[in-house]
Amino acid sequence: QAKENPNTAIQTCKGLNKIEQRDACVEIIAEVTNEYKYCSGITAIDYRDGCYLAFVIKGETTICTQINNTQSQAYCKQIALVKAMEDAYKRGDQAEVLRLSQQFEPKIYNSNPNLPSYTEIYGQESTLTLDDLKAP
Repeated sequence: QAKENPNTAIQTCKGLNKIEQRDACVEIIAEVTNEYKYCSGITAIDYRDGCYLAFVIKGETTICTQINNTQSQAYCKQIALVKAMEDAYKRGDQAEVLRLSQQFEPKIYNSNPNLPSYTEIYGQESTLTLDDLKAP
């Protein structure tokens, strides 16, 4: 349902009783559709940040400001900086590469933040099943 009609899938998620299930459901929709915009529908801030980080790791850096955790946001900005340096290098703009490289912080870039798990956020295993996600 998430791939074929994500808006209907979101409505299914909203119909789930527990916030934890709704958040997991929305995260699944973001993952299946490969659309970070669905991450904003996740209630738990850390879980939402994890959803966004999954897209940052894939190279989507336009969402850095939507991440609340300062370490994760700094990581995202370093990923964006590396992309900008690559773009400048491809254009042959060595001066821009040098300018951008002065902002590069290897410790942050190599920190590879861990995506928080459902269990870490909610303190329990997910009870979400495929039956919960079927259209009404």
